[in-house]
Amino acid sequence: MRDDDGVEWLTAEAGEAAGLPIPGRPDHALATVAPPFTGSPETISAGARRRPLSPTWSRRLRWGAVLIAAVALVGGAIQLARLHARPSASQLAAQQDLVSRIVGAATPVELQPVIARGVADGSCRPVTGDSMTSRVNVAVVPRLANYVSFDQSETFEAGSSLCAATVRLHGVGGVVLVVSVETPFNEPARSLYVSRSVSTGRVQALSRVTPDGWRVVVGAIGPAKNLPSRAQLAAIAADPGLTW
Repeated sequence: MRDDDGVEWLTAEAGEAAGLPIPGRPDHALATVAPPFTGSPETISAGARRRPLSPTWSRRLRWGAVLIAAVALVGGAIQLARLHARPSASQLAAQQDLVSRIVGAATPVELQPVIARGVADGSCRPVTGDSMTSRVNVAVVPRLANYVSFDQSETFEAGSSLCAATVRLHGVGGVVLVVSVETPFNEPARSLYVSRSVSTGRVQALSRVTPDGWRVVVGAIGPAKNLPSRAQLAAIAADPGLTW
């Protein structure tokens, strides 16, 4: 006889019939515990096959595999994009040169108004009309209304051929804007932008070589919150009135 706990109770008579030793009184009862059930409904016998997964679980496993593969592909694409976006050694050197140029040009020392070049290489061009300060003001003020020029430097070849010019402007919050223009060299058209912290604040600068070889550099140094945006620097550098 089995009770609610799975315990099978044998009477003395049943024990004797089964050949079990019965100590004590004749009506003494022995208890045996049925072994726990270790199988599962899906197991037929030792070494038997398990029943196949249901269609629902099969779909879930397939979608899980697809999701894992998609995540792996996206992660690989992001890593590859980062590698391609990382600047080369030559680009890093060009960025550092641009930062050093703006930092050097923004020093408190007054620029030398006129610099004469003793060697003529044919790259300089005669200039007529407005001064470089006027040209720069026309390019800058419509985009940065509160900027005021305070000095300039021009490099001349023999006669009236102008090779390069630099104009500096004061902006809001102690920002100094530097605009430099150089006559064409044998260089391909390209553009370089850099934004970097320095000891005196932050530098944001853009260097542009036009399709016909002119190099225009526009950069600002000062508190980061007061600096012109990249779009403003690019618009100034693209102004056609800066070349002669």
